[in-house]
Amino acid sequence: MSKGKILVVDDEPQILVLVSRFLRRVGYDVDAAYSGAEALEYLTRSPYALVLSDLKMPEVDGLQVLEEVREHYTDTIFILMTAFGTIDSAVSVLRRGAYDYLTKPLELDDLLSTVERALEHRTVVMENRRLLEFLQEKNVVLEQLHHEEQHKTEQLNRVNAIARQITPILDLDALVQAVIELVAPAFGFRSFSFGLVEGEMLSYHGGKLDGRRTRLKDSACWKLTKGGESTYLHAPSARKGAPELVFPLRTGSKIVGFWVADWESGDQNGKQDLPYLQALAAQTVAAVENARLYALARQADELAFLNEVAVVANQSLDLEQTIRSVLTCVRATFDASLVEICLWEEDLTLESVYTLVRGTFHKDRDSVLGDGFCSRIRSDSVVICEGNERQDAAARARNGQSMRSLLGVCLHFGARQIGCLGVASATADAFGKEDARLLQVVGGQVSTAIQNARLFDEIRSSREMVLQSRNTLQALFDGILDGIYIVDRQDKVLAINRTQADWAGRSLDELIGGSAAMAFPNSTLALKLIGRTLGDGMPVSASERQARPDGEYTEWEIQTYPVAGGEGGADGRHAIDRVVVVVRDVTTQRMLEASLARSEKLAAVGRLAAGIAHEINNPMTVISANAQILHEELAPDHPYYGSAELIDRASERAAKIMRNLLDFSRAEQFEFMETDLNHSLEEAVSLIEAEIRRTNIAVSLDLEAALPPVWASPDHLQIVWINMLLNARDAIEEAQCEGEIRITSALQDGRFVVQIADNGIGIPDKELNRVYDPFFTTKPPGKGTGLGLFTCYRTIQRHGGEIHINSQVGVGTTFEILLPQGRAGVDAV
Repeated sequence: MSKGKILVVDDEPQILVLVSRFLRRVGYDVDAAYSGAEALEYLTRSPYALVLSDLKMPEVDGLQVLEEVREHYTDTIFILMTAFGTIDSAVSVLRRGAYDYLTKPLELDDLLSTVERALEHRTVVMENRRLLEFLQEKNVVLEQLHHEEQHKTEQLNRVNAIARQITPILDLDALVQAVIELVAPAFGFRSFSFGLVEGEMLSYHGGKLDGRRTRLKDSACWKLTKGGESTYLHAPSARKGAPELVFPLRTGSKIVGFWVADWESGDQNGKQDLPYLQALAAQTVAAVENARLYALARQADELAFLNEVAVVANQSLDLEQTIRSVLTCVRATFDASLVEICLWEEDLTLESVYTLVRGTFHKDRDSVLGDGFCSRIRSDSVVICEGNERQDAAARARNGQSMRSLLGVCLHFGARQIGCLGVASATADAFGKEDARLLQVVGGQVSTAIQNARLFDEIRSSREMVLQSRNTLQALFDGILDGIYIVDRQDKVLAINRTQADWAGRSLDELIGGSAAMAFPNSTLALKLIGRTLGDGMPVSASERQARPDGEYTEWEIQTYPVAGGEGGADGRHAIDRVVVVVRDVTTQRMLEASLARSEKLAAVGRLAAGIAHEINNPMTVISANAQILHEELAPDHPYYGSAELIDRASERAAKIMRNLLDFSRAEQFEFMETDLNHSLEEAVSLIEAEIRRTNIAVSLDLEAALPPVWASPDHLQIVWINMLLNARDAIEEAQCEGEIRITSALQDGRFVVQIADNGIGIPDKELNRVYDPFFTTKPPGKGTGLGLFTCYRTIQRHGGEIHINSQVGVGTTFEILLPQGRAGVDAV
């Protein structure tokens, strides 16, 4: 996997070659530019994951390259290198958008770790962005699916409502009129005509064709639907005046009539409703057949039976319940010993079998009536079985039930065969042609009910999938650790994840639909960034610092991203109607960055001190040796004897200063062992007790008893306590007050806590960030070297601990030292 392409920029060829070779050696694809101008040229040719640039360069410097990257290459991370680094310049560079800041001379291990962290940060940012885009796209798809499923449910309910209204109508004229009045508004038809086949003639009712009568096979409906075999939809090339829709009404191979319609919109937007129109057409065909049976004066019990079947078939959308109700009606009317419905797959293989025998209803995969009987129904549509077939069926009867007569009809939905309905009787010659015709009508109603139930099951399954997908996406949305919320142009919150809701201190129900100010109540910047993004359609990123009740600060990084929607403008771009706001708590990150910068600076100063001490020690050795030789060779009364002695003492003093400087600069040998923390504090106090008493300063110790031993270097730990006690003494003397030094120790949350507090002069806020800098001191000249706290900071770092300072001018200063319990924290340093 590629690690990402890196561009290294430096006008010093040696550094450029060194850094480039090093990064290539560890596996990165690196380009090298000898100037800022050349770097800008590289950026126009190829995308880069990271730019590592020098600060000071002729013509185009590192800051100009940084501005170009921020403006035009937002996916590129920028790290600045310089040999003239200060804290102010580091903060300035980071505020301008650089990820990090390296000082020269470079430590290759630090360089590599910084590059790896920068690329990991870039990967996380881009992954979050892709995840947000993915969530937005999926949310749009889910909304579309939801609207589609809602439309399907509404249409299905309309179809069922119309079916329930027309099914009981047994008068043919009233039925036709009801269909015209109900179907046209339900499906958005501007014009709707019902063509009814009567023998060889086709008569039209309603719409613009009302009252017309023509021969069936000469009619436009017959020709346009290819003899009623297919639905006709108006084509752009069709002749003027042709209908937009001709829908054949059929049962099996029999044409019952046609629906001729034009849509209200005139653009066939209703094509998506054809499946529901087909379901309603099948129900209408069944209703027409019912009406015609009534017109032929069929027996009253047959009409009641058909009506009962229609009612039970449309009472429920549950497939098994619908089939069971239908089979109960059929068994009672035909006095059958067994009633069965077989459902087929699209390839006509057996899907499932529903049987009612001796009052017991069950579902199976094997037909009681026999595969041969079902095969004949597929071929002939209507089958009346006698003779050997009856004996074959009787042999397959369950529970010893005899079947002497069989009657079966094919179930059609439009032109497609979906199954068969069969009845069996223990009486020979129990069924005739009239029974077959009646069962065919029932089969039409059953087919429609079965297909409606199947369609409802599909819609229910689709809805459950949509809801499940939506819940999954919501869980992902809530699982993002950054705060995210979406705001519209009315400053209303459209969506918000749980992280942001927790930060806002409100429930999701309170925030969604509420004001955008509620989503980030303490922010003065978020609403401004939202307004900018809505105004110019560009992503915006900024940081905001907020004070906490405990006096500390929380730093937030706020990013806004535009979401296009609605109609496009004259320039073809879609208007921005929503803004995604991403909020990240970067307090810890900023603290780590500051700590890293301080550590790098201390290391650089240490290396500088070591170099200076090494260069001075050599000539000082020559001076000291020659002074000692002169001192030994000259007589005590010689005029230069005193001068030689002075030179020797001065060189020894200079050598001692160099040794101290080397002790501060290099990594000393720490001998770690189990150490009594309280004893270490008490011993440090005893060592300087006389000097503190001389200044009339009271020292109080409040040490927690029975503390476990701390893993530490006793000598170095004692130096830390002494340095801090002497600093406290100096602060009290400068304040010229009645002084007090308070020392406490405790074990809290798995860490040793030592506090050394004084009521001295205090440290100004502007100097708090510099107290650990080497050679920085607030004491008068000649009284302080500026290395005391620097030494304390490095020593505690080597112990895996932390130093925190709290100071108020005129009140005093408290140093808090945290040390890990056990060896793990120290060994990891």
